[in-house]
Amino acid sequence: MSGRLTAWFLRKTSISAVRRIAAFPAAISSDIGIKRDENQDRVAIVRGRDAAGRPYILAALSDGIGGMRDGSLCAAATLGHLFADFFEASRSDRPADLSLMHAAQAANTAVFDRYAGKGGATLSALLVSGDGSVSLLNVGDSRIYRVTGDQLIQLTVDDTIAGQLGRKVDADMGDNLLQFIGVGKALEAKVLPLEGNATELILLTSDGIHYLDQHWLAGLIQHASDPGLALRRMTETAKWFGGHDNASAVMLIPRLAIQEPIANGETDVCEVWDPFGELQLVYSQSRPVQPALTPRVEERPSPPVAHDAQKPNASAKPSPEVGKPTKSRKRRERKPRAPDPRNTGANVEGGKARGTVPQLKIDFPKKNAE
Repeated sequence: MSGRLTAWFLRKTSISAVRRIAAFPAAISSDIGIKRDENQDRVAIVRGRDAAGRPYILAALSDGIGGMRDGSLCAAATLGHLFADFFEASRSDRPADLSLMHAAQAANTAVFDRYAGKGGATLSALLVSGDGSVSLLNVGDSRIYRVTGDQLIQLTVDDTIAGQLGRKVDADMGDNLLQFIGVGKALEAKVLPLEGNATELILLTSDGIHYLDQHWLAGLIQHASDPGLALRRMTETAKWFGGHDNASAVMLIPRLAIQEPIANGETDVCEVWDPFGELQLVYSQSRPVQPALTPRVEERPSPPVAHDAQKPNASAKPSPEVGKPTKSRKRRERKPRAPDPRNTGANVEGGKARGTVPQLKIDFPKKNAE
């Protein structure tokens, strides 16, 4: 499941999209910006049911780290593994906040196994559980805000030196990340409960949006008639002020999001939305979740082996030779086929077995390095 989600997040799309989700009050957007050649942001919302049959919402945003390897793939894999692992955990009795933490660690392990700390992404996630509780998780410098009246209140702390000290980024401190998805065992992600009113708007942003002044963002939201219009105005404003980075965002009201009925009440179906489309995934016990980082084409079943004897055609006329003795023909023996190396089950990437990548010393990456 993680491989299929990762491939879906890597599909070819337009350079900009804002999507209102009709299933519940939410909007989601992403834009390449003006100065970037590639959009390395990935943002999506998943809806499913937990073991008790209650609906949950998981919204997440991941920003591939510039200056490191394969930022778009790292961001897509982060969301693919996060959603797949959480969906699997939601079918058990594990507390939702622990499932979210475990899913983030699974994403971190998957990216680290591929890049050994040389590729990574940020992650901001908002979980609305079936019991109505709301949990937040943040790794890196993407952010989660609460919209209260005409104010925008940041709920997360950036994993940068400036963020940890509670200061704005300046030339001396820079914007080097202290941790990110793909850093390996050093990751110390935390899940925090959302304090206060769960009926207020919650906003997730990448730095291509929140580099704008918070007062401007709050004003754009306050004077918009719906979340979709608010995200569109924020995206366009970010581009008017230079569009120096990819700009992505999610906006929703947590309590209202889980009050909408789900058409398909089965627990083995999850729905996924990103700014460019939607997807339904059905979990099957015969197809366990496979950890994968590269886009994977769904395997087609092997064609049936052809038999030497074919069924007679009922409409065909009987042969005049029927009933006459025939000469026996010696059947030619077929040589056994060599085993297909693709079906050995070995987990190999780039000619090396997974897990053999040595641990390397990692310098803190500069988030916006060209």
